[in-house]
Amino acid sequence: MLYSDDNKTVEKCRIKEEKYYSKYDNTENLSVQSKKEKSKWYGFPYPIIATIIYFIIGFLWEAWHPAWLIFLTIPVWAYFVSKKDTDDK
Repeated sequence: MLYSDDNKTVEKCRIKEEKYYSKYDNTENLSVQSKKEKSKWYGFPYPIIATIIYFIIGFLWEAWHPAWLIFLTIPVWAYFVSKKDTDDK
């Protein structure tokens, strides 16, 4: 059973939490670039596709060692996707 002092304490904590989040909530200060819609390629699961290709090459041709190079294409893909997105703006 809650006592009146406990209710006051809970209310004080809630008010402090609201003040904290309102103080550090800077959504109105976001740059124009981050507010724009991102490219459809950001949602593409390229790392998962690369992992599937890695397993296919590894199990079918037992080429595990050279197949790891596929994982090096993930940051390259991410670079081109971000580059394409900035070029569209």
